[in-house]
Amino acid sequence: MSRIIDIRRMASTFPATSWLLVLLVSCTIIKDNDVTSQKKLDSLRLKSVEIAQVTDSGSSTIVAVVTSDSVVNISIPNGKINRKVWMDWPAFGNYKLKLKSGVTTAFKTYTSYLESGKPYTFHIFRNDTLIVESYRFRYDANGRLNKILSFTKSCCDTPTSNDTVIYDRGKLASIIRRSDDPSKAGTFLFTFQNSNPLDQLIKFTFQGMEYGNPCQNCGPSWGGNYYVVPGTTGFPAGVMNLTSFQREYLSIQDRNNNLQGCSGSGCIRWIDTFYFHPLMMLKDQFEFGDELLFIYMVDWWQPISTKESPNDEKVTFSFKYDL
Repeated sequence: MSRIIDIRRMASTFPATSWLLVLLVSCTIIKDNDVTSQKKLDSLRLKSVEIAQVTDSGSSTIVAVVTSDSVVNISIPNGKINRKVWMDWPAFGNYKLKLKSGVTTAFKTYTSYLESGKPYTFHIFRNDTLIVESYRFRYDANGRLNKILSFTKSCCDTPTSNDTVIYDRGKLASIIRRSDDPSKAGTFLFTFQNSNPLDQLIKFTFQGMEYGNPCQNCGPSWGGNYYVVPGTTGFPAGVMNLTSFQREYLSIQDRNNNLQGCSGSGCIRWIDTFYFHPLMMLKDQFEFGDELLFIYMVDWWQPISTKESPNDEKVTFSFKYDL
């Protein structure tokens, strides 16, 4: 019998695919007659997403619902779209999570998937007809993500950013950003730790700003913590902790309180806003999805506020599936 399953109960059944994985709960493999194989786990379909925000200005919990998940057969250059998903989202409210387009009301999203299962387009609608944001994912001949086009001002003429993803020896080496505003273009450079078995991102740089992990040798249980290296300037400035279980939940935390490895007046430690991006829903579809998410969920072009939060602030997506 089909039933809604809270994937939190199933965290230990999924492989750890990310260097940012942190075990926060103790779980055992679920014993359920509806889930008897990895194939059935892989066939789970998303039904809803609970979004909880905990901030200085208050707390909020809302639920987004899948309204349609259907099989299609749409021809596109070099392939076919074989699945589309529609979702209804309530307004996020005046908390940590916002839309880049500035829309503050309820909205809809549309995601299309290729035959490979990889996402192709992601649209955000203010109503049934008006697209306010659009994201396009493109791939090379080997199926590896090599281009992300973002339309966050007006859809869909000139992209706000046209990003080319570059790999080197299996690693995410750089992202070349072209922008409708040349002053906002540039190259993101990535530096990874090469020791085995850790494969952590040590730092990345963009437009003279350097972001690093303040606890590079603390082991995988520390998680991914990014901060502005003292002495550098620019936006964004802050600390974020990403923890995830594949298909279970995504917890994004702006760590302001009692931060280890970062002290003194030269260490700015807050990020005002997390911007909703399809990678919050789709990051596990991509190699290096966590690293990509950090870049795309932060608005690089808006000035940061001078108001520092005294407490950690957090946004959590909890995904619920049906067999």
